[in-house]
Amino acid sequence: MKQIYDFESMAPPALTGRLLEEKLEQRKVQRETILVTLAGMLLQIAVFCLAILFHGTYPLFTWLAVGYCIFSLSGGGMLAVVYLNTPPQGPGRSDGELENSI
Repeated sequence: MKQIYDFESMAPPALTGRLLEEKLEQRKVQRETILVTLAGMLLQIAVFCLAILFHGTYPLFTWLAVGYCIFSLSGGGMLAVVYLNTPPQGPGRSDGELENSI
């Protein structure tokens, strides 16, 4: 049976403590980002619920709260688009090295 992959043409990347620490830091930042995102979503839900609750009593508060939610969601959406369109950078790589390694 013919081999479809040539495993001897490339050496595996060297695993160092620095690379492991960078990966651990990336995971920590990802975890913190997810927690901040969830906290922001819960805050927007709470503000929107308060706006609905106080609709009859404080109509100005309702409009301000709904405006805040719309403004915040549109800003978060724009940041998500920018974040998703940036190419990932590996540890110790510049933009040119990332394209050449693929």
